[in-house]
Amino acid sequence: MYSFIDWSEKIKSTIYRPINLEGIKVSHDYEITDELFDECYQTAARLVRIHGEKYLPIFERMHQEKERRKEKKSLLKQAYFTAQKNTP
Repeated sequence: MYSFIDWSEKIKSTIYRPINLEGIKVSHDYEITDELFDECYQTAARLVRIHGEKYLPIFERMHQEKERRKEKKSLLKQAYFTAQKNTP
């Protein structure tokens, strides 16, 4: 299984046009920022459009991760809201 950094490098080296990652920062512990993830997600979608189904598993895995991140953010918001509401 590829890490997102491996996917990012594979995707960037495969696409026809260069990807502008200027201004997007990755922290020293290699946490993938939302901005970088979204750029890679768009690139994966372009790969499927250009090269067909052989890249669909990568896009599918990234889509699952995107949904997981969305759910995590929602749960964090709910936890903060609940904690704030119930704090004396």
